Amino acid sequence: MRTFQKKIGLLIAMIMISAYFSCNPKAGDKEPQSKQSREPKIEKTGDDQIESDTSIDALDTSKMILMTKDPVKRMHNAVADSLMRTGSEKAKNKNFAGAMADFDKVIELDPENFKAYYFRGNARNELGHYTGAVNDFGSAIKLKADFEKAYNFRGVAKANLNFPAEAIADYNEAIILNPDYSSAYYNRGIAKAVLGDFEGAIDDFNKSIDRDPNYAEAYNNRGNAKAFTKNFDGAIEDYTKAIEINPDNSQAFNNRGAIKKAKLQYPQAIIDFTKAIELNPDYRDAYYNRAIALHLSADIQGACKDWEKAKQLGSTQADDMLNLYCK
Repeated sequence: MRTFQKKIGLLIAMIMISAYFSCNPKAGDKEPQSKQSREPKIEKTGDDQIESDTSIDALDTSKMILMTKDPVKRMHNAVADSLMRTGSEKAKNKNFAGAMADFDKVIELDPENFKAYYFRGNARNELGHYTGAVNDFGSAIKLKADFEKAYNFRGVAKANLNFPAEAIADYNEAIILNPDYSSAYYNRGIAKAVLGDFEGAIDDFNKSIDRDPNYAEAYNNRGNAKAFTKNFDGAIEDYTKAIEINPDNSQAFNNRGAIKKAKLQYPQAIIDFTKAIELNPDYRDAYYNRAIALHLSADIQGACKDWEKAKQLGSTQADDMLNLYCK
């Protein structure tokens, strides 16, 4: 499963960087400007959600129950087993606060239960409690030094705290422990992109895709990184691949449209922005981008309508454009 995926899925308490594209417009074509462009972004879509394979935890705990002769300890282990099950089920249903409460109780009963710290850390990540998540993953690692997922998710939490270099150090550890960990390469690629190392990001996205050829978000973000390096054709290829894998990927449609717009392919760009909006009717950036493409296609009325919608969805840049071009 993929964490950062469902929020932005990715958690949308995430770090995003805006890309600015330039190309030589043909005579008479000048893209309307606001204070800030709205182009493809490096999107975080991380990897695993809180895991729902609770049978593993239950099995491990059940063995502890059977092996423990102390009746009080046996009772504690049985309660912890039940709480791990209910906590994981609550997390699966996105009741992360309820899940945290259950994992809290497990840790009270069994302070050395590394999985409880790990699951609680994931719940905290989902709730945006990143400092607490860092601490929980750290506790899990202290109890199980080879826990690659805890390193990966501690990196995710650090990335969300805007510490990409520290996040990379954790992703490195996860990859050392599991060289085939596709999501760790993916997340490290995100962190490198945030630091402006787009070639390094592309290399990590390549490694992620090598290990998971159907990782749509890795193609999407590799396309974004290629766009930063002005490899527009390569970016379009990656967005198209992301769409082939996941036809409901509104971000990939928006990003591909932005590159087509940068290449002055306005009708094709409008088609992609329209598809992104069909998939996500509240996609502010897609409305904003489509408005620019419409404006450049001399459809001022359509552009103003889209900027108005983007403004309603919270875009201050769209408000600027309305004041400049739609009065």
